[in-house]
Amino acid sequence: MNFGAQLSSFKKSFFVLKAQELFFFTRASESSNAMETMASRVSLDGGVGGVVQNQTASSFKDGCYHRKRVQNRNGKREQQRHSRNSNRRVLRMMTTLRSSLKRDEDAAVTTETTTTREERGEETKKSRRRKAYVDGANVCWAYCAALRASNNALAKIPISTALTVVCRYFQEVEEFEEVVVFAPKNYARGKLNGLCDGGSLRLLHPEKVQYVGENEWENVYLRQMVDDGVLKLIDRQNDVRGRSADDLAILDEAFEHSINERHNTVVVVSNDKYEGHCPSSASGDKKAFRDWLKRTRKGYEFDIAKFDVATVEKEKWPKVGAMNGNLQCPDGFDEWVEDEHAWGSSRPWSKETTWTERKLFSRKKKKRRRGGVGGSRVAAEPPGLQSKNEDGEVFPHHVLPLGSLNVTFTLKQ
Repeated sequence: MNFGAQLSSFKKSFFVLKAQELFFFTRASESSNAMETMASRVSLDGGVGGVVQNQTASSFKDGCYHRKRVQNRNGKREQQRHSRNSNRRVLRMMTTLRSSLKRDEDAAVTTETTTTREERGEETKKSRRRKAYVDGANVCWAYCAALRASNNALAKIPISTALTVVCRYFQEVEEFEEVVVFAPKNYARGKLNGLCDGGSLRLLHPEKVQYVGENEWENVYLRQMVDDGVLKLIDRQNDVRGRSADDLAILDEAFEHSINERHNTVVVVSNDKYEGHCPSSASGDKKAFRDWLKRTRKGYEFDIAKFDVATVEKEKWPKVGAMNGNLQCPDGFDEWVEDEHAWGSSRPWSKETTWTERKLFSRKKKKRRRGGVGGSRVAAEPPGLQSKNEDGEVFPHHVLPLGSLNVTFTLKQ
């Protein structure tokens, strides 16, 4: 017998065995079902030996009742399970709804609380009005010194442009509700030497200073600040003790305002440390006053960019002084006379109106060389800041409008 015939015989035997196995499995299943059916139609007697008896009418009836009870019980269980599932679904829905309502309520309460806080904050901000007290004399002189340092300006007088810079800073940058500037009364009206933007007939600012009569001059710019309620003028005597009158006025009002407000809403702007000052509102408690002053006084500085004088033609220089028709002469005079119109000073302790002109010198600087042999060379000094033109005329930096100079005001912390 060849290999093909053997494989065919093997396949037939395999299929026969499978058919027999399927047959016996089917018969076993039918027998099992028959036994289950028979078991459902008979009852087990609890007698001796546990003999299986044939089913009677009463036992058949009991079996039917039993099946009904089972069916009813299963139906009730299914209903209970369905009810429980329904209750759970409803409970989950209610829980979700309750959580959503809780979130909405919390959001509404938060919004209301935020609004209330904002309103309370606005009320608090209104009740706690931040107020800046500016030492006008100190600020004007500091601006003059900064102009001297940056551009070698020669005018040595208080310059009112500084007040404009400081007021803008506190109103626009710091957003203070109120800014009050204190300055000596003679800064706004008095003799020319000592007047803000005054100094002398050749240095005064013709757009801000005017002649009143009988050797009396007035700064119209400061007068406008007084009318606007920004500037307070303090009368002080022409002696050393009287020079501190404006300082005491600033400290007295600022300290009293702090006591009434009971909040740190006050800033005193000055580079003066007010050593030895104690206002009347402090009631002699110097320690408490010094502690308060340490918290409230803020120093500052002006940063003024360099101005290139060489780029400006002489015809375009700003007007300065009373001469050359810049100010009209008083009646009876064809020209301004210093002995008649600008004599004396309201600050006799210092009558100078110009800085000492700086002189530039070359200097020698040693240079080391290899081999230990020392040498010297002349180091070229960088050109100084030009305050004059080629004809030797002094440029009036102090009367330049604020837009022509790049000025930065910084409050120290």
